[in-house]
Amino acid sequence: MNVDVLRNITSEDGRIDLDRVQNTVSTNGIAATAWYTDGWYILPEDNLCLLKNMISFKGEYGRENSKFQPEEYNAMICQALAELFKLPSAKYFMAKRKGKEYMLTPNFLEDGEELIHLARIVEIVTGQEQQTTAIQGSKTKISDMYRYLEQFLRNYEYQGKKLDESQIKAVLLDFLKQRFFNRFVQNTDEHVFNSAIIINGEQVGMSAMYDYDFTLARRTTDVVPGCKWQGVENEMVLDNGKSDVASFIEQYARYPGMKEFIKQCIDSYSLQGLEQIISKNTGISIDREEVRKHYEIIENNLAKTIEEFNKIYSKEIGGDER
Repeated sequence: MNVDVLRNITSEDGRIDLDRVQNTVSTNGIAATAWYTDGWYILPEDNLCLLKNMISFKGEYGRENSKFQPEEYNAMICQALAELFKLPSAKYFMAKRKGKEYMLTPNFLEDGEELIHLARIVEIVTGQEQQTTAIQGSKTKISDMYRYLEQFLRNYEYQGKKLDESQIKAVLLDFLKQRFFNRFVQNTDEHVFNSAIIINGEQVGMSAMYDYDFTLARRTTDVVPGCKWQGVENEMVLDNGKSDVASFIEQYARYPGMKEFIKQCIDSYSLQGLEQIISKNTGISIDREEVRKHYEIIENNLAKTIEEFNKIYSKEIGGDER
């Protein structure tokens, strides 16, 4: 995917100007099931991009006169945070067409790659059909999903060859890293269709993270006025039934490789660094006051991460073991 070409059609306000190009609706068969998506479009140099209609967070729900409408910046903030934490993420840009604003997401799959949702993995392992939990508000244990994924990986083979142990462990660690990240950004839409693996022959790995619409926010009833669905903090929960970042660290901090990853996340974060990446990736400099509540969520979860990390390891960040 050539993301740089999109910058050639970006206006001074940081929005990709879709009125400047002829875009064609794609018939490639990739699903775009969310009710506020506008579909997949082919942009210059065969860039396949998903357009999301931003009315879900703006005037249609009575937020037009609100000072804070930061939901449109969720994806930009989350992809920048993922880059800080060295986690693969889908790319997001603001776009405009005929006076309306959209979120534009380039397809991150390469030729020969197949995206398999965690829902499909559960179905293969258990034989039980999965539905979008966002509709039901149901919960899935992370430990159960880990077990289903591990069983799938151990049974997977390509041309008679199974994955070796190092491949399996690498995918499972990345699965847990993504679960940590979703707690860090309070992803209220973390269901089994919003996380996936990518398979390309004997190469198997977690896909880039995607779909940040309901992150860095309160419950859906607070974010979308008039919405009757109560929502949940995260739809994948820890064994204690909670979904917060501290509970995740308590359960998984001693998992091989997790201590080093969490420490790296703590050490790498800075608000200035986050803002620099947002500007570099999107060409947009977001008013810090406009997304103040979002940054408060990130920094509150950073404080909780440090506190729980220190408690488990009896260690001051940057200091020596006691």
